[in-house]
Amino acid sequence: MSEKISRCIDVAVPVPIRGTLTYAVPEGLAGSTEPGARAVVPVGRRLVTGVIVPETPGSKVEPSRVRDIADLPDDAPLLPPDIMALASWASRYYVAPEGSMFAATIPPGVSRRSEIVVLRQPGAVPANGGSGAILARIPEEGISLRDLGASRGALRALEKAGAIRLETVLKGARVKAKFETVLHAAAAPGGAFEPAARAPRQVAVLALIRSAGARGVPSAEIEDRLGPSGTAIKALIGKKLIVPSRVEVERRPAIASTIDGEGTPIPEPTVHQRDAIAAIAAPLCARKYAAFLLMGVTGSGKTEVYLRAIERCLKEGRNALYLVPEIALTALLARNLRARLGDSLAILHSSLGPGERFDEWRRARQGKARIVLGARSAVLAPVEKLGLVIVDEEQDGSFKQEEDPRYNARDLALVRAKDASACVVLGSATPSVESYHAALNQRLTLLTLPHRIFERPLARVTMIDMRERFERTGKEELIAAPLADAVRERLAKGEQAIILLNRRGYAPVSICRSCGSTDQCKRCSVSLTYHRSEDRMLCHYCGYRRGKPTSCGTCGSDKVVLVGAGTERLEERFRESFPEARLARLDRDTARGRRAATDILEAFERGATNLLVGTQMVAKGHDFPGVTIVGVLNADAQLSVPEFRSSERTFQLLTQVAGRSGRGTSPGEVMVQAYHSDHYAMTAAVKQDYQGFFEKEIRFRRVMKYPPFVAMANLIVHAPSPEAGVRRVHQVASVVKEKAGPGMAVLGPSVAPLARLKGRYRYQVIVKAASRRKLSDALNETVDALSAGGLSSPRDLIIDVDPVSLS
Repeated sequence: MSEKISRCIDVAVPVPIRGTLTYAVPEGLAGSTEPGARAVVPVGRRLVTGVIVPETPGSKVEPSRVRDIADLPDDAPLLPPDIMALASWASRYYVAPEGSMFAATIPPGVSRRSEIVVLRQPGAVPANGGSGAILARIPEEGISLRDLGASRGALRALEKAGAIRLETVLKGARVKAKFETVLHAAAAPGGAFEPAARAPRQVAVLALIRSAGARGVPSAEIEDRLGPSGTAIKALIGKKLIVPSRVEVERRPAIASTIDGEGTPIPEPTVHQRDAIAAIAAPLCARKYAAFLLMGVTGSGKTEVYLRAIERCLKEGRNALYLVPEIALTALLARNLRARLGDSLAILHSSLGPGERFDEWRRARQGKARIVLGARSAVLAPVEKLGLVIVDEEQDGSFKQEEDPRYNARDLALVRAKDASACVVLGSATPSVESYHAALNQRLTLLTLPHRIFERPLARVTMIDMRERFERTGKEELIAAPLADAVRERLAKGEQAIILLNRRGYAPVSICRSCGSTDQCKRCSVSLTYHRSEDRMLCHYCGYRRGKPTSCGTCGSDKVVLVGAGTERLEERFRESFPEARLARLDRDTARGRRAATDILEAFERGATNLLVGTQMVAKGHDFPGVTIVGVLNADAQLSVPEFRSSERTFQLLTQVAGRSGRGTSPGEVMVQAYHSDHYAMTAAVKQDYQGFFEKEIRFRRVMKYPPFVAMANLIVHAPSPEAGVRRVHQVASVVKEKAGPGMAVLGPSVAPLARLKGRYRYQVIVKAASRRKLSDALNETVDALSAGGLSSPRDLIIDVDPVSLS
């Protein structure tokens, strides 16, 4: 600690602790100490980058008792006040460490890193044995702890013996602003210094630069067009014929390219669209908070309502935030936004390169981008003068982050809009039960688009009962004959088809026909999935992989077979049956590259492919006028999952994918293969009857006391052994029950449905409360009590508020 300090500040650090830590600011340390600026601070042996927060009222810490800040990297606050307030609120509501919530608001890679370096002490001589071997590997200048690869126990022994010391070294950020050299022609003519004919490369370079005028030419562009030109450029600079300058370059994400037909006239709104646009415009112009649920059947033109609302928002001098559930949707949507509203657009999602994400984030922070488009994390983007927030496909579970901090972007959008006196529009053809219930109770204003544009009919949906077909044919069918015939007929007409099977890989189960055992992940309580492209068995939870089994690991039998089908097998079967089809597959495996999903969707959009098979990635938000047939396989699989949202997810997925068909001039058709065709979620989806589904689902929720009738949280304890897990979960349950007030119920403890994940055993406690405030207060008091009593480490306890899944 420095002997001279100016004052103390509070810092939210990205470690799993409650609250903030206090640090001293040494005199003379340059940089901002205002809330929202970053601070590099010591935590244990490490240096971490946290965010400075407003001082807690009444907190006074003696500076001599705290550690010093190591660095202040910002000259001004990085985070604006509204994002600070949102992160602070979310931290308490979701019972998340404040530091992790603040860390989620900053682009990854921009913070400075620390590294522990191992140094040999003077006079330390390598001896025989393990400690001597470790010392011998340490060079004079030291070595990073990671590169040394020695056990912590051995290092502690060497440190205690005075042979080594560990020192924390601060390194630079991985991501910085990008600069390039731009060359301009000198203002005065060169005269006698003009390059001679014997220097043709200089002549060519100078001509290129002069032709560019005031714009100048980046040196990299000269290399691309003329080949290696470094010597010529250096000579021209020496002759003062060209002048170099360093210019910052914005790294911009790629978007989908244009297609034939782009630039068509802006469509005239329908009557229902006009009503929705006017309803949103009124509070938008009055600068008042208003929350809408835009419920429109698939193909009804919700996107046009969004675009018109954004146009009005921009005219009012305010900015907009547009959230979508799938990263794959952003590229095609960005193209349409730019064509309609100009280039004042930033794109933010986790699949961008670190440099692109940093530059897009800064464009929003600096006000250069007036519209921010992105997936879940974009809800935390620094959009100033916010006037409108759009959450498309608001029902989608992808808006909920399933790792710390576990926030729901849809719900944060509502909070953020209210704080900014902005409008928020939640859009969906199949709203979540909670959102529709809120609209019926006037907490959201319901806007409806009951018809498709141009009065196009909804696609005709046909149910194929696979039980009845098996009884009649005596064989299992992956693709039922009626669906195969319909696809063949549509493709022959030059139309397109989409086939949904919401399971990736080739086969989801490997089973022994002798003893019945399945090939399980050694770290998770799930079966391994066979992926033919890799010829490996993979765990979709932890990534564990091993070779395809040739014999049973339990009984040794060689009667091991692959059971079931995923998108790989479906693709294979269609290629065999439809060799003339131009087929593509879209799932997490084929969409791994940064532009892979965009390329697949763009090829389908322009007709380069005409048959698209895939998981739920093919079901959401796409507008392909050429699609006239959609097939859904294993449509009722979700119903077998022991989740209270299973029926809702089934109905939503089927209705959404059905909406991809018949969006052009030709009528659409949908064929659904299922074994439980009489379930109310299935029958309602066939009729595309949301109201009928909602009435039955809401009765179930009311009787069973599930959301929206209660606020709920899922507390999961995970431990290295069953004994430790049982002990800890009972401690957690005991404290929760003690803190639970009237109107609250604590269920459990019990084994979690996914009993083992990534090698750790999982147990759960479910908490229900009559109000969100009661739930939040009880959970925060529980965590405080557990931390104070040392009963459970934050690393051992997951608190999932408003869970979308109870597994």
